[in-house]
Amino acid sequence: MHALFASELPEWRPTVADGTRRCIATRPLPEQLGRLPIPKFAGTLEAWFAARDDARAWTERVDREYAPSMALTTEEHVLFDRRATNGGIKGKFLFRRKDELSVADFRAYWLERHGPIVLRTPEILAYVQSHVVVDGAAYDGITEIHWPDFAAAMRGMNTREMTVEQTGDAANFAAPGSVELMFVSERELGPARVR
Repeated sequence: MHALFASELPEWRPTVADGTRRCIATRPLPEQLGRLPIPKFAGTLEAWFAARDDARAWTERVDREYAPSMALTTEEHVLFDRRATNGGIKGKFLFRRKDELSVADFRAYWLERHGPIVLRTPEILAYVQSHVVVDGAAYDGITEIHWPDFAAAMRGMNTREMTVEQTGDAANFAAPGSVELMFVSERELGPARVR
């Protein structure tokens, strides 16, 4: 089980609950695609839990104690991972599903139909889908695409696979205008840093 704490605050507060198996802090890169707005989040705190109840308890606490931040509980699906280290960058695409799709149909389409299209993108090091498990959340899904560096991400973002194939297919399951994108660097928080 994976939980995401997306902070709108300028400072970073890595506060994680008991039961955390892993924790990563991210910050947006100063380089953003010129055609995209500045990300609305100052960064994210990603935590992995052994049990769904631990993840839900953490997201409820974040929602209660750290407003105006947002917490999401997700099930993570790693479709591809060729990372040798934790370096590099990732693009985080947060979005909502189309209103006319059931949650089950949305998840099945994204995983089974759209996933293989993303895997054709050149130079990616990893591709992860995080399916939000709480109804009525601000987003229904988070795509993560990892690249070795920002230059590789820019090349990938400008390929036919991304601009035509993925963008065209996303219209089948993602709500129009709902995608939020940020490029982030990540830092693993060791046990001594996690409270």
